[in-house]
Amino acid sequence: MWNSGVHRFLERRVDALFCVNAAGDGKALQRFETAGIPVAALFHASGGYQRLPLIGPSIIEAATSAVQRLIAHGHRRIGVIRPQVRSNPIESFVSVARDAGMAVRTYELPEGQMDSVRVLQNVLDDETRPTAIVGQQARVASLLEAADEMHVIVPRDLSLVAIRDRTTQGPNTRLPLSMIHLNPEKVGRVAADVMCHWLSGHPPEGNVSVEMGSWIERATTGAAVDLQQNKPSQRSGRRA
Repeated sequence: MWNSGVHRFLERRVDALFCVNAAGDGKALQRFETAGIPVAALFHASGGYQRLPLIGPSIIEAATSAVQRLIAHGHRRIGVIRPQVRSNPIESFVSVARDAGMAVRTYELPEGQMDSVRVLQNVLDDETRPTAIVGQQARVASLLEAADEMHVIVPRDLSLVAIRDRTTQGPNTRLPLSMIHLNPEKVGRVAADVMCHWLSGHPPEGNVSVEMGSWIERATTGAAVDLQQNKPSQRSGRRA
């Protein structure tokens, strides 16, 4: 599929080509190279497309800000709702949290509708349960609804953090969600600049990483619960 699409672009004599989330053997790329047409990968590349310069997103700065605030609130154990199809922002958050010394418990879920009450009950039944849950916005919003149904008070009993893609419409929630807000437009702007420079004779020197996240603290994060005393941890910081 990718190769046939790439061939069509070549036939239309494009000046340059971005391969977005490209996968496959990349055999069609040879014809672009022979024709001297710049080709770059955008967001993600696998297979034969991995040899292309990649303009890829990063949320390291935003994830670091989020983790620092959670630690300031006394959180040391977090749970991550991990989709079956791996999400780069989720995986980046897990990596940043573990590097910061947090204990990360992942909840592997299949695609499709999530049984939020069951997931939340599994969290609460864990002897060393997480004091904060992180996940994609739709699933975190669903957990907030389940918390209301189960009389779990957010953020007193459990903090919630969403990761939101700006390109998707976020669900309305009773409480404004603390979140890592993603803006893919930033990647697009950098990609356009990189390609313009390339067309003027200055190809990129390796891959380009673009920070596209921002940390927004709202009503669903607060002081961590001390599981031993069933009260807010004395180590937790004040809300910003």
